[in-house]
Formats: sequence, C-alpha cells, structure tokens
Amino acid sequence: MIVVKCIGIKNTPRLWTFGVISNKKIILMLHYPPFDKEGREYENIKKVVEQYDIYACVYGHLHGKSKNYATEGYVNGTEFKLVSCDCVGFKPIKI
Repeated sequence: MIVVKCIGIKNTPRLWTFGVISNKKIILMLHYPPFDKEGREYENIKKVVEQYDIYACVYGHLHGKSKNYATEGYVNGTEFKLVSCDCVGFKPIKI
C-alpha cells in the first residue's frame, strides 16, 4: 500500500511540497531544486530530509543550460536526481 502525503515547508523561498510515502522508503518530490546555484542545500529542505530519513529526492524546474546548476548524486545518504523531462530524454527513470 502506498500512502501519499503532501505538506508545505515553511520559510522557504518558494512553496515546497513532497509526497509518496511508502511503508519502507520515502521519496521527496519537489518542483524546485533543493540546492541553490552554488550547490548549497536549502536549510529547511535539509531539515525535512533529516527528519523523515528521505531515501531519494527528485526535482525538476531546471531545463536547458540551467541543468548545469543541478546537484545530483548522494548527499549524506540521500540520492538527489534532476528529473526534468528534457534532462532525462523524455523517458521514465528508475529510482
């Protein structure tokens, strides 16, 4: 059984929501990147990742040349992945 929960994260530059909570792993789904252009994780996102022991974080919003600012890979045990459609070749990806 999969339970989906969406929340707003306060005190962020934009509204952030996340969801898809399964009985074993939590995947954080964001529209905006969780990192700034210098690769620093937004503090409120970092708190959520730590509090909920996030397994993976997928995010979009970056397209074209802006994808060069994406932070991907593992950070403190959580996998971060840019999944904007043009960045993944308009194909599903395995998380």
